[in-house]
Amino acid sequence: MKNSQSTYSVVAIPYYGSVARPGQGFENIYIFAAVNRENGAIDNTWVESWTGRTANELAIWLARNNVNGIFSDGYSLALEKALSGWDIWSHWEVTGEIHDIVEEHWRKHIHSAA
Repeated sequence: MKNSQSTYSVVAIPYYGSVARPGQGFENIYIFAAVNRENGAIDNTWVESWTGRTANELAIWLARNNVNGIFSDGYSLALEKALSGWDIWSHWEVTGEIHDIVEEHWRKHIHSAA
């Protein structure tokens, strides 16, 4: 589903920071960002809502929305396993504004590998 030729990666961040909320299950609102693969700049952001219940359903929904990776200040082993089946990377225990998170990730993981 993902286009590896695209100049952009799509990342998702749970709207309230954590992918799971106690007593509520997985987060339903996500901020998506189109990130330029060349320089790590965010070109566009938008909000999407998900109505599923399970980790597998969330991973499928993210894959269908062409998401390449997810950032969250929480952690879910079930979601981690489901994401790996769809080749979606994850970075857990990260907090902050979306632009700062993406910039730091790009600088540490993408730019240094180039």
